[in-house]
Amino acid sequence: MFTYDNSKFISDLAKKYRQDENKSDPNWKREWPLVLIGPAGSGKTHTIFDYCEGQKMYFYFSFRNISSDIALTVFSEKYHEIFNGCDSWDQFFDTLDNHIGNTRHAVLVFDDWDDRKIDDMFFNTLSDLLKKHSTRNVFAVLLSRRKTEKDNCYSCQLPTLSPAKIKRSFNGIKDEDVIRLIAISGGYPGYLSYYDNELCFEENIKDLLSSRSLYFYYASEQMNHIYRSPDSYSSLLHAIAIGKDKLKDIAEYAGFGMNKCDKYLRALIDEGILLKKTVSSSDLRSCTRYAFVSPYMKLWSQLISDDIQAKCCEINHILEYIDNELVCEVFKKESLGWMKKKGSDIYYRVLKMDRPENYDVK
Repeated sequence: MFTYDNSKFISDLAKKYRQDENKSDPNWKREWPLVLIGPAGSGKTHTIFDYCEGQKMYFYFSFRNISSDIALTVFSEKYHEIFNGCDSWDQFFDTLDNHIGNTRHAVLVFDDWDDRKIDDMFFNTLSDLLKKHSTRNVFAVLLSRRKTEKDNCYSCQLPTLSPAKIKRSFNGIKDEDVIRLIAISGGYPGYLSYYDNELCFEENIKDLLSSRSLYFYYASEQMNHIYRSPDSYSSLLHAIAIGKDKLKDIAEYAGFGMNKCDKYLRALIDEGILLKKTVSSSDLRSCTRYAFVSPYMKLWSQLISDDIQAKCCEINHILEYIDNELVCEVFKKESLGWMKKKGSDIYYRVLKMDRPENYDVK
């Protein structure tokens, strides 16, 4: 059973925000809310609820599937004992301000926030509320799936779990399964919570890919939430997952023109699904390649064009892909990350870490 509590991460951020005005982080102004970023299903909401359960006063609101105008009505009705209907965000936050008063620590959580869909009036009025509280006793958290384009907030990525933390979170788990878990989850607590440590890894994969599992639902849900035509983007992701990482090869596989393909790839990069990297070819020329940010999305994209139920009948094929493709990438990344931190303790020479493709997995 997965037992990891990620609320300390939020608690540390809250302490950082509450520091005295003269000692506080100059990069986190009083009127700036915290924006906690993470993909759908990664565990943002669960993490913030774990933190809020230890607080005397907190309010949770969600913009999921509602507009700013409707949100005023929905939010007021949720805490009807405080609000008596609100016609504007000014009225909404004034009412909250009067209720909070001089409370030592109050938490405001707004889930499913998207700065492209929620009007600026909400954000600006929230900032005005925070600015009033010189003691920083109001801690505002916005949960978002993507990095915001706003500068007047403190953005932070939901942390993924290291191999050591995953091993401590699953009693008696094998070392090789720890790396496998990172390979299928990206290290996000939300995806890790679907893994049953009482079963072997093969049985878990069968369950995770079954029609009743929520494990892969979040990848599809995120694509549907972001894009109006997710199928067009999915074909690009599948191309990269099967090894076509050059623009020309991706466009050819998806049947797109180069300009259109480049536009779609940039949209996937903006959403934090892909990254663009520069590598050296055999003749030392610089080349652009596209890769996944998370191995979770890479696994989903590898299976997306096939019937998942049919794939479950070929479980050995999936296990081989995880071990030979995803695990190798993850193990290399984790090993190089460890050596960057600890390498100086065991080596007398500086490792050339700027080109990790030169260091193969053994």
